[in-house]
Amino acid sequence: MKLCNFLFVRFLPLALGFQGYTASMDCNCPAVTNVQKTGKTADSFSFSWNISSTATQSKVWYSRREDSFTSSGDFTATTSHTFGALPAGTYTFYVAAVCGAELSDFVGVEDVIED
Repeated sequence: MKLCNFLFVRFLPLALGFQGYTASMDCNCPAVTNVQKTGKTADSFSFSWNISSTATQSKVWYSRREDSFTSSGDFTATTSHTFGALPAGTYTFYVAAVCGAELSDFVGVEDVIED
């Protein structure tokens, strides 16, 4: 099992001088597997992956290297996704499994969208 760190913030009166602390707990949401590019056009990228039976959905997002832009992310109940209307650039497309309120480690695939 992998180890996740969660920041627990305790909201106590400032007079007590308490601050947040970091605690560790086991994560039970397995990462996606078999991530692969399934298609690409001049302005889109498609990819697919496998998830464990404990995952209820996936979260997908991307980052663009040239301007350090990161998309907000979409949740999907499928195991594939297409990002469209992408300007030219070098991208990393990410996916993570969602198990209840828990997010697995993410996996990324890099590709270039050209003019």
